[in-house]
Amino acid sequence: MEKCFKVITMDQADDILNKNALKANDFSFQLQTNYAYMFEIDEKWLLIPNHFDGDCILFDSFECYDNFYKNETFPVENNAKDIFEYEDSEILKRMDIHYPKYIEYFKKALNDSTIAVNKESIKKCFLYLKEKDANRKLVTIDGIAFVGVFGEYFRQEKGGKWAYIKRYGQYNPYYEPHIYIEAEGKLISVYNTVFRFFDEKFEKFMHNTMTWGFTGSRLSSLERDKIEYKIFDATNNAQDSLRLE
Repeated sequence: MEKCFKVITMDQADDILNKNALKANDFSFQLQTNYAYMFEIDEKWLLIPNHFDGDCILFDSFECYDNFYKNETFPVENNAKDIFEYEDSEILKRMDIHYPKYIEYFKKALNDSTIAVNKESIKKCFLYLKEKDANRKLVTIDGIAFVGVFGEYFRQEKGGKWAYIKRYGQYNPYYEPHIYIEAEGKLISVYNTVFRFFDEKFEKFMHNTMTWGFTGSRLSSLERDKIEYKIFDATNNAQDSLRLE
């Protein structure tokens, strides 16, 4: 397929807007996914990030833009990436299946074949991350791996279900693992639950993460805001899903 777009800087986009006597509020429409702005420039279309900062995309035609939009693969990486943009999205979407990958990660990192989904193992992983953090050696995969292992422990203890919420960065989507607690009617962010109390000692960390009032996204709010999510049952089959256009 012949290339039908050009990635340009914000300064170059400003020049195009100025030459066509267009201001920031003269956009043709705003995307409902990443809230980027589209400007019609003769037969071309200019896509500018929501915050008017970072790379922009100039498409030769609306059809060119629409192809990228429908496939959700804009040819620019998100800036200021979220932690979950550094892992395979297919893994993050199905943590109910893939959390064992992170058990294996900690087995290798700790040289400990006994790592499993239990409190003793959670403590070992937690202390390992605390030591790496103290030595400024903590890396992204450490945080994602702990979300996987702790998340499964949390799910089992609370009788929850793995889920994800689809989020958007500057242009492209990513997937954040959650646990659905039916009694709360919420999807609980494992990452926020874990790292909200990461600075505490282990016993206090465990007490707070397991008993603190859960903050999360209510399903009714997600539906109202047209945010895609999916909930999986304990047998790894999709039990509930929602996609809103």
